[in-house]
Amino acid sequence: MPRPATPDGTPLVARQQLILGRAPFQSVTTASEEMAISGINTTSTLIWDGDASEWTLEAQGTAETYAAHTGTYGLDSGSRSVGQATRFDSGTNQDIAGSYDTVSFWMMPKSFKVNSSLDILWKTSAGGTPGTRLSVNDYVSNFDLDTWQKVTIPIDDFALGADVAQLELVYATQGPQQFYFDEFYLNSGGDGPQTFRVSSPTGQIWHVERVLVVISSGATGWDSTSFGDIASGLPNGFLLKYHKLGTETETYWVLNCKTNVELFGNYNISRDVSFADDEIMVVLSLEPVLSSVILVDDDEVLDFIVRDDLSGLGTLRAFLHFGRENVPT
Repeated sequence: MPRPATPDGTPLVARQQLILGRAPFQSVTTASEEMAISGINTTSTLIWDGDASEWTLEAQGTAETYAAHTGTYGLDSGSRSVGQATRFDSGTNQDIAGSYDTVSFWMMPKSFKVNSSLDILWKTSAGGTPGTRLSVNDYVSNFDLDTWQKVTIPIDDFALGADVAQLELVYATQGPQQFYFDEFYLNSGGDGPQTFRVSSPTGQIWHVERVLVVISSGATGWDSTSFGDIASGLPNGFLLKYHKLGTETETYWVLNCKTNVELFGNYNISRDVSFADDEIMVVLSLEPVLSSVILVDDDEVLDFIVRDDLSGLGTLRAFLHFGRENVPT
């Protein structure tokens, strides 16, 4: 059988044979495309902060004044080898998945080798693990030593199948590791983290070519520590996540940007337009390796997760450019 070719007889390469398309990232709850919204919580329940902790620090670490992010005391994990863990115990199983939207804490890496991993999971009072063990690496920009960084993880990502009593951080992959931790909270209320998703329909495979992000905002506030006119920047980060849905959540890669330095360092500026009313529109593009993102049916997805208040932006939307491959029935 002859290969597909152009009218002049030139053979088409595999990428050229795909049917090109574009799809917007849409809210999984409202189907809206507008991402200039609030994704923060308004109510917090304390787990541990060293000063007025509600849960018990059960293993690995001591409360120290020099390890505090705020207040008097923070947690020094000490130098830990692979497999050791820091664990907090509430004393009884509770419905974490049904009661809260995110878990958050502050961390300062003191010793963390390249390619190391810090994992996080929930356990029952009997020590069972009814959900997914996640990597903290997937929810932060980096592990810069001696720098405080906030971590916010949606509870849904743990896929909890039962009530749980313990929160555990595992020093995984490589050691030694050492951290200062502070201000562990369970958060709910408000709008919570909002997820904007794109996935291929049944019967098609989408080969991702690029992701476009369109931002419009006032002309001020585009310095290295802010995002448009959001004065405080992105404490939790603008998170793009490629992962697999289901009980056994599998994350292929994530990209998290907390400042404009990180944002413009990872995305390319396709174009920018300045309007007469002092508004600026910037179109950013991300072009992953062609084979690194392939969406198969709707079980593999690309998500933008909004965990900060971005409602001060004029516009924020994202689009996926792809080549469509039809799956024979």
